[in-house]
Amino acid sequence: MGLICNSCKNDWYRVGKEYKRKNSDKIDYKCSFCGSKQKPVFEEPTENSIEKINDTRDKKILVISDLHCGHYSGLTPPDWWSRKQDIQKECWEFYVNTTEKIGYIDALVLNGDGIEGKGSRSGGSELLTADLFEQSKMAEHCIKQVKFGKLFMTYGTPYHTSDGGTDFELGIANRFNGIIKDHLWLDVNGCIFDFKHKIAGSSVLQSRVGALIKEYIWNLEWHNIDGAPKSDVFIRSHVHYHMSVKDPNTFLGMTTPALQAPDTKFGGRQCSGTVHFGMILFEIPENYKDVDDVKFTVFKKHLKTTKSRSYKI
Repeated sequence: MGLICNSCKNDWYRVGKEYKRKNSDKIDYKCSFCGSKQKPVFEEPTENSIEKINDTRDKKILVISDLHCGHYSGLTPPDWWSRKQDIQKECWEFYVNTTEKIGYIDALVLNGDGIEGKGSRSGGSELLTADLFEQSKMAEHCIKQVKFGKLFMTYGTPYHTSDGGTDFELGIANRFNGIIKDHLWLDVNGCIFDFKHKIAGSSVLQSRVGALIKEYIWNLEWHNIDGAPKSDVFIRSHVHYHMSVKDPNTFLGMTTPALQAPDTKFGGRQCSGTVHFGMILFEIPENYKDVDDVKFTVFKKHLKTTKSRSYKI
């Protein structure tokens, strides 16, 4: 990691400012993200380390992604409902009802794009708020709806989550004493989960499977040069559709559905493939042996409020 803010833990080279006092050798420090005036501290890099959920028993992990809080079709808590309230209400009720049905989980993984960002490509015309701190509060409210033991996160798309180089998702993780990584490896009862936000998308169905197989093959190559742990389950997001592929006893790969409704200018005008709205629950037994033991449930919602309609002449 290197130098980080002693308060919010952001990368000091991105958010830190240093001022030399006039007629003095003393230096004042200020973090542009949280306002702290403490001297930065050094943190040892741990990017390729494996995070572990302690103790051995059957465990549950809930994976959510692509909330895009701040966009009018993003996951929106009731206090922020305004434009497109019918969509926001349907999405929120599904999210709350599903997480209540699932109950307590050992870990919640937010696999990137918790907030929408400035929305500059559409001139901010699709935003509920352009304040990224306010968007972060919305995402935090969404996280609070889940009963979990530990929060893990991955960094999302820079366009959405780190406008100007400031990683707003780091602030969200810190609010819950969570762990956030560019690339996250998680050991659950000996099953190694490999999380990263981005994967290549495709409008060609078979290519969606190929992209997941590619992640598995590159992991083997990185592992051979001690650059990554050998992984069993590969989870990617970003593309807003669910797709899975499995080689028995060897690996399981999938992309996650999004928690943003399919009602964006970019999607409506430039994309062809279907969009899936939902989340995935993984259950890993205490006596895990290989990926065949991993059970997963995909909770998907076909949203009525975004149903397309034709005009009749």
